[in-house]
Amino acid sequence: MHIPDGALPIRQCLMYWLLVAPFIAFYILKLRKLDEEAGGRHVVYTAAVATFVFAVTLFEIPTPVGIPFHLIMIPFAAIALGPLSGVLVSFLCLLFQFMLAGEGGFTTLGANTLVMGVCCSFPAVFSFKLLHDVNERVGIFSGAFLGILTAAIMNALILTAAGVLPLNFILPFNVAVYSAEGAFEGVVTVLMMDFLRRVGFRSVEI
Repeated sequence: MHIPDGALPIRQCLMYWLLVAPFIAFYILKLRKLDEEAGGRHVVYTAAVATFVFAVTLFEIPTPVGIPFHLIMIPFAAIALGPLSGVLVSFLCLLFQFMLAGEGGFTTLGANTLVMGVCCSFPAVFSFKLLHDVNERVGIFSGAFLGILTAAIMNALILTAAGVLPLNFILPFNVAVYSAEGAFEGVVTVLMMDFLRRVGFRSVEI
């Protein structure tokens, strides 16, 4: 789902940067409103989750069609820490993936953060909160699945708007591929949240 440098017109790249910047700024503002202890603890948790997500995304999983994929894990970050935290974790991971692994791009960092940060985090948290009182695991699974699927749809729309691929090709392809990945990631996210609950993890949501 990484969009590389050169795939999008510069004007569109700037637009996506401008769309993403307020989410990061709002995260910083909300963090500064916390007391020193809660804020420091949240920063530590966010750094730990970002490190974990970055490490996980380095491992590619082979598929029968010959196109490997890796877990995104931003829905997990968003459910554990809050949707704005999910956006920040995505931004940091995408930046380091570009710098250290050559994935994605810098000019397209705004677009990729919109896709894998904003569009993963907010639908994931919305679905989780909607369903967790009925069944927490169902809420977590649905959140991860919906977050990945929403990101896949936004990715298709961005590529189509840039004239890279026609919508009637990229949208069905993304929905099919990332529905399967979303289901797999949903299971992984349920297991990860179960683990955090067992170790007594608690964090202020941002």
